[in-house]
Amino acid sequence: MPPSTLPHSILPSGLGMTLFLFSWIMFIHIVHSLSLSSSSIMKQQEQQEQQEHVIPQEVSQIRFSLHEKKSSTPFLPILLMHGVTADNGSMSTLENFIRQVAPPGTFITSVNSENTVQSLLKPMTEQIADFANKVNELKQRIGFSEFHLICHSQGGLLCRSYIQLTKNHGVKVFISLSGVQNGEFGIPQPTNSVLELLHQEFPWLWNMTKEEVYRVFYTDFFQKTLSVANYWKDPYHYLEYRLYNQFLTIVNNDSLTTDYARLYNFRENVLQIDKMILTGSPQDEVIHPYFSAFFGFYKLDINTMQLQISPMQEQDVYVRDVFGLKTLDMQKRLIIESVPNVLHMQWVERRDLFEKYILPYLY
Repeated sequence: MPPSTLPHSILPSGLGMTLFLFSWIMFIHIVHSLSLSSSSIMKQQEQQEQQEHVIPQEVSQIRFSLHEKKSSTPFLPILLMHGVTADNGSMSTLENFIRQVAPPGTFITSVNSENTVQSLLKPMTEQIADFANKVNELKQRIGFSEFHLICHSQGGLLCRSYIQLTKNHGVKVFISLSGVQNGEFGIPQPTNSVLELLHQEFPWLWNMTKEEVYRVFYTDFFQKTLSVANYWKDPYHYLEYRLYNQFLTIVNNDSLTTDYARLYNFRENVLQIDKMILTGSPQDEVIHPYFSAFFGFYKLDINTMQLQISPMQEQDVYVRDVFGLKTLDMQKRLIIESVPNVLHMQWVERRDLFEKYILPYLY
């Protein structure tokens, strides 16, 4: 049964469904106007970025090697990616931390892709395509093939998916800062202007329990409209997730119909990296459960109907080595950093976290 023909029993019905869809469409119009008003600013930022980040030809032709690196040799280019409802400016503090310690000539930039509204109101497949195009443009303009990726929140999932889906991607170190790697099952409080607007216009979304959200998020409309719906993973309705989710089931190979890992060579692509670093915190107020950042999740005890913690090592994505996660772990190329008392945005704002959990892996 295709997602567009979900069982009637799990959908809002009658007038309620009509009002629900009408409200959401109105919200899209509102935030789209915000997007249009900021488009000229984004173009100016992109032009400024092109001027600031052009590397002299003699520097761009340097061949980077881990084994040949000297203290004065530039790091590999470092690309940063923001999270949902954020923009590349949200990574500016972290970018400045890197600039202050990186050897001269190191190319560092926050990828100007799917900012603010677009990061929420575009499906993840479209966001990955845009991100891949922006990375390819940078590779051609600056002149590099290998680079590091540092990605926050939704960006962590986006970047991991990009690596899986891209042949010869060139990523050497992938750092996921509180990335929503194994799905989301929680409704965070609004933390910025876009989410606040969503909260004000559609308070019913926050009035729904997380156990009810699947009725909306697993519809074809929302799978093609809202990024968060693409990685909403309801452990109480796991079959519906596997049937109707149109993104996370692909990159985690949870689909009931297609072996995407084999189709797109997930394992071969991911194992091209040197290291994968996953960070997260039990006090994260956005990623639920926080251990999704480490590919853990919940499992449902069918006898008690209670949720239990299921660590990475018990997940199918690890056991079946879907994209090389188990291999990276066995080869000591997977580093997991669970750090207490870190709020979600602090991963890109605190110097001590940068110095301890990011800087040591850059070269």
